[in-house]
Amino acid sequence: MTQDDQPGIIRIIVADDHLLYRRGVCAVLEPFVAQVHVVGEASTAEETLAQARQRQPDLVLLDLRMPQRSGVATRPAWEHGVEAIGQLRTLARPPRVLVMSYIDEPKVLFAALRAGAHGYINKGDSYDGAPLVDAICRTVGGEAIYGPLVAQLIRDYHQREQESLPPAERLTPRERDVLELLAERKSNQEIAKELVIGIKTVKTHVASILAKLHLNSRHEIPTYVRLHNGGKQQ
Repeated sequence: MTQDDQPGIIRIIVADDHLLYRRGVCAVLEPFVAQVHVVGEASTAEETLAQARQRQPDLVLLDLRMPQRSGVATRPAWEHGVEAIGQLRTLARPPRVLVMSYIDEPKVLFAALRAGAHGYINKGDSYDGAPLVDAICRTVGGEAIYGPLVAQLIRDYHQREQESLPPAERLTPRERDVLELLAERKSNQEIAKELVIGIKTVKTHVASILAKLHLNSRHEIPTYVRLHNGGKQQ
Protein backbone atom coordinates (compact mmCIF):
# COMPACT_ATOMS: atom_id res chain seq x y z
CA MET A 1 0.00 0.00 0.00
CA THR A 2 1.44 3.37 -1.03
CA GLN A 3 1.22 6.48 1.11
CA ASP A 4 -1.45 7.80 -1.30
CA ASP A 5 -3.70 4.85 -0.41
CA GLN A 6 -3.30 4.84 3.35
CA PRO A 7 -6.63 5.39 5.12
CA GLY A 8 -6.95 8.45 7.30
CA ILE A 9 -4.37 10.50 5.40
CA ILE A 10 -5.85 13.55 3.68
CA ARG A 11 -4.89 13.73 0.01
CA ILE A 12 -4.21 17.27 -1.18
CA ILE A 13 -3.61 19.12 -4.42
CA VAL A 14 -1.79 22.45 -4.10
CA ALA A 15 -2.91 24.83 -6.86
CA ASP A 16 -1.05 28.11 -7.24
CA ASP A 17 0.52 29.81 -10.23
CA HIS A 18 3.71 30.61 -8.30
CA LEU A 19 6.11 27.66 -8.22
CA LEU A 20 7.99 28.88 -5.14
CA TYR A 21 4.77 29.30 -3.17
CA ARG A 22 3.58 25.81 -4.11
CA ARG A 23 6.87 24.30 -3.11
CA GLY A 24 6.81 26.30 0.12
CA VAL A 25 3.37 24.92 1.03
CA CYS A 26 4.53 21.39 0.22
CA ALA A 27 7.58 21.88 2.43
CA VAL A 28 5.44 23.18 5.29
CA LEU A 29 3.15 20.14 5.05
CA GLU A 30 5.92 17.57 4.68
CA PRO A 31 6.51 17.03 8.44
CA PHE A 32 2.83 16.10 8.82
CA VAL A 33 2.79 13.09 6.49
CA ALA A 34 0.81 11.08 9.04
CA GLN A 35 -2.10 13.48 8.51
CA VAL A 36 -1.79 15.04 5.06
CA HIS A 37 -0.10 14.15 1.80
CA VAL A 38 0.29 16.30 -1.32
CA VAL A 39 -0.64 14.11 -4.28
CA GLY A 40 -0.42 16.79 -6.96
CA GLU A 41 0.42 20.37 -7.89
CA ALA A 42 -1.14 22.71 -10.44
CA SER A 43 -0.30 26.14 -11.83
CA THR A 44 -3.43 26.85 -13.88
CA ALA A 45 -7.16 26.29 -13.57
CA GLU A 46 -7.02 23.65 -16.29
CA GLU A 47 -4.21 21.77 -14.54
CA THR A 48 -6.15 21.92 -11.27
CA LEU A 49 -9.17 20.22 -12.81
CA ALA A 50 -7.04 17.66 -14.63
CA GLN A 51 -5.14 16.80 -11.45
CA ALA A 52 -8.38 16.56 -9.45
CA ARG A 53 -9.88 14.16 -11.98
CA GLN A 54 -6.77 11.99 -12.03
CA ARG A 55 -5.73 12.06 -8.38
CA GLN A 56 -9.17 12.35 -6.69
CA PRO A 57 -7.93 14.41 -3.73
CA ASP A 58 -9.84 15.01 -0.52
CA LEU A 59 -9.03 18.72 -0.66
CA VAL A 60 -7.72 21.30 -3.10
CA LEU A 61 -5.70 24.13 -1.58
CA LEU A 62 -6.47 26.78 -4.19
CA ASP A 63 -5.15 30.23 -4.98
CA LEU A 64 -7.84 32.21 -6.80
CA ARG A 65 -5.50 34.27 -8.94
CA MET A 66 -4.70 31.68 -11.57
CA PRO A 67 -4.58 31.81 -15.37
CA GLN A 68 -6.92 29.55 -17.31
CA ARG A 69 -3.97 28.35 -19.38
CA SER A 70 -0.32 29.19 -19.03
CA GLY A 71 0.35 32.62 -20.50
CA VAL A 72 -3.32 33.42 -21.18
CA ALA A 73 -4.89 36.46 -19.46
CA THR A 74 -8.14 37.53 -21.14
CA ARG A 75 -9.97 38.46 -17.91
CA PRO A 76 -9.19 38.87 -14.19
CA ALA A 77 -7.23 35.83 -13.06
CA TRP A 78 -9.36 35.40 -9.92
CA GLU A 79 -12.39 34.66 -12.11
CA HIS A 80 -10.60 31.56 -13.40
CA GLY A 81 -10.05 30.43 -9.82
CA VAL A 82 -13.72 30.94 -8.96
CA GLU A 83 -14.75 29.11 -12.11
CA ALA A 84 -12.47 26.23 -11.21
CA ILE A 85 -14.22 25.91 -7.83
CA GLY A 86 -17.56 25.48 -9.57
CA GLN A 87 -16.12 22.90 -11.96
CA LEU A 88 -14.53 20.95 -9.11
CA ARG A 89 -18.02 20.57 -7.61
CA THR A 90 -19.19 18.73 -10.74
CA LEU A 91 -16.62 15.94 -10.46
CA ALA A 92 -17.75 12.42 -9.62
CA ARG A 93 -15.77 12.71 -6.38
CA PRO A 94 -15.75 16.46 -5.63
CA PRO A 95 -13.01 17.54 -3.23
CA ARG A 96 -13.35 20.10 -0.49
CA VAL A 97 -11.85 23.45 -1.50
CA LEU A 98 -9.86 25.68 0.83
CA VAL A 99 -8.89 28.98 -0.80
CA MET A 100 -5.54 30.56 0.06
CA SER A 101 -5.24 33.98 -1.57
CA TYR A 102 -3.98 37.51 -1.03
CA ILE A 103 -7.23 38.89 -2.49
CA ASP A 104 -9.31 40.54 0.22
CA GLU A 105 -12.09 42.14 -1.82
CA PRO A 106 -15.60 41.23 -0.59
CA LYS A 107 -16.91 40.65 -4.11
CA VAL A 108 -14.15 38.12 -4.78
CA LEU A 109 -14.56 36.42 -1.39
CA PHE A 110 -18.30 35.98 -1.79
CA ALA A 111 -17.93 34.90 -5.41
CA ALA A 112 -15.66 32.09 -4.22
CA LEU A 113 -18.13 31.07 -1.50
CA ARG A 114 -21.05 31.13 -3.93
CA ALA A 115 -19.07 28.93 -6.30
CA GLY A 116 -18.70 26.36 -3.53
CA ALA A 117 -15.47 27.10 -1.62
CA HIS A 118 -15.54 25.56 1.86
CA GLY A 119 -13.12 28.02 3.44
CA TYR A 120 -10.98 31.05 2.71
CA ILE A 121 -7.59 31.88 4.21
CA ASN A 122 -5.70 35.05 3.38
CA LYS A 123 -2.02 34.44 2.60
CA GLY A 124 -1.25 37.20 5.09
CA ASP A 125 -2.70 35.09 7.92
CA SER A 126 -0.34 33.16 10.18
CA TYR A 127 -1.06 29.67 8.87
CA ASP A 128 2.17 27.73 9.04
CA GLY A 129 2.73 24.09 9.91
CA ALA A 130 0.30 22.76 12.50
CA PRO A 131 -2.29 25.59 12.13
CA LEU A 132 -2.49 24.98 8.38
CA VAL A 133 -2.83 21.22 8.86
CA ASP A 134 -5.54 21.85 11.46
CA ALA A 135 -7.42 24.11 9.00
CA ILE A 136 -7.15 21.42 6.32
CA CYS A 137 -8.38 18.67 8.63
CA ARG A 138 -11.30 20.74 9.86
CA THR A 139 -12.28 21.70 6.29
CA VAL A 140 -12.25 18.05 5.20
CA GLY A 141 -14.23 17.27 8.36
CA GLY A 142 -17.06 19.52 7.17
CA GLU A 143 -16.30 22.85 8.83
CA ALA A 144 -16.22 26.21 7.06
CA ILE A 145 -12.79 27.69 7.81
CA TYR A 146 -11.99 31.39 7.58
CA GLY A 147 -8.66 32.93 8.49
CA PRO A 148 -8.56 35.92 10.88
CA LEU A 149 -8.25 38.53 8.13
CA VAL A 150 -11.10 37.00 6.12
CA ALA A 151 -13.33 36.57 9.17
CA GLN A 152 -12.84 40.24 10.05
CA LEU A 153 -13.59 41.23 6.46
CA ILE A 154 -16.85 39.25 6.56
CA ARG A 155 -17.80 40.74 9.93
CA ASP A 156 -17.14 44.28 8.72
CA TYR A 157 -19.05 43.72 5.51
CA HIS A 158 -22.11 42.23 7.17
CA GLN A 159 -22.02 44.83 9.94
CA ARG A 160 -22.26 47.57 7.35
CA GLU A 161 -25.07 45.73 5.62
CA GLN A 162 -26.92 45.03 8.88
CA GLU A 163 -26.65 48.63 10.04
CA SER A 164 -28.27 49.75 6.79
CA LEU A 165 -31.37 47.58 7.34
CA PRO A 166 -34.46 49.45 8.57
CA PRO A 167 -36.43 47.83 11.45
CA ALA A 168 -39.25 46.89 9.08
CA GLU A 169 -36.93 44.45 7.28
CA ARG A 170 -36.14 42.27 10.31
CA LEU A 171 -36.82 38.57 9.86
CA THR A 172 -40.15 37.10 10.91
CA PRO A 173 -40.19 34.18 13.42
CA ARG A 174 -40.82 31.69 10.60
CA GLU A 175 -37.98 33.18 8.56
CA ARG A 176 -35.68 32.73 11.56
CA ASP A 177 -36.69 29.06 11.67
CA VAL A 178 -35.80 28.70 8.00
CA LEU A 179 -32.56 30.65 8.51
CA GLU A 180 -31.41 28.24 11.22
CA LEU A 181 -31.97 25.26 8.93
CA LEU A 182 -30.26 27.00 6.02
CA ALA A 183 -27.28 27.56 8.33
CA GLU A 184 -27.18 23.77 8.75
CA ARG A 185 -27.03 23.52 4.93
CA LYS A 186 -30.45 21.84 4.75
CA SER A 187 -32.07 21.52 1.34
CA ASN A 188 -35.46 23.04 0.53
CA GLN A 189 -36.99 19.56 0.74
CA GLU A 190 -35.48 18.92 4.17
CA ILE A 191 -36.65 22.31 5.46
CA ALA A 192 -40.16 21.71 4.16
CA LYS A 193 -40.31 18.32 5.88
CA GLU A 194 -38.96 19.59 9.21
CA LEU A 195 -41.21 22.67 9.36
CA VAL A 196 -44.19 20.89 7.76
CA ILE A 197 -44.62 23.49 5.03
CA GLY A 198 -44.65 23.36 1.24
CA ILE A 199 -41.60 23.61 -1.01
CA LYS A 200 -42.96 26.81 -2.59
CA THR A 201 -43.35 28.34 0.86
CA VAL A 202 -39.75 27.44 1.67
CA LYS A 203 -38.53 29.05 -1.55
CA THR A 204 -40.49 32.20 -0.72
CA HIS A 205 -38.94 32.36 2.76
CA VAL A 206 -35.44 31.79 1.35
CA ALA A 207 -35.86 34.57 -1.20
CA SER A 208 -37.15 36.91 1.51
CA ILE A 209 -34.26 36.06 3.86
CA LEU A 210 -31.64 36.69 1.18
CA ALA A 211 -33.25 40.01 0.30
CA LYS A 212 -33.52 41.19 3.90
CA LEU A 213 -29.97 40.19 4.82
CA HIS A 214 -28.59 41.54 1.55
CA LEU A 215 -27.00 38.20 0.70
CA ASN A 216 -26.50 36.93 -2.81
CA SER A 217 -26.79 33.21 -2.18
CA ARG A 218 -27.90 30.67 0.42
CA HIS A 219 -24.28 29.51 0.49
CA GLU A 220 -23.41 32.73 2.35
CA ILE A 221 -25.91 32.03 5.14
CA PRO A 222 -23.78 29.65 7.29
CA THR A 223 -21.06 32.31 7.41
CA TYR A 224 -23.57 35.05 8.17
CA VAL A 225 -25.15 33.08 11.01
CA ARG A 226 -21.81 32.05 12.51
CA LEU A 227 -20.64 35.66 12.59
CA HIS A 228 -23.91 37.20 13.75
CA ASN A 229 -24.70 35.52 17.04
CA GLY A 230 -26.49 32.56 15.52
CA GLY A 231 -28.27 34.75 13.01
CA LYS A 232 -30.76 36.08 15.57
CA GLN A 233 -32.11 39.51 14.89
CA GLN A 234 -32.42 42.08 17.62
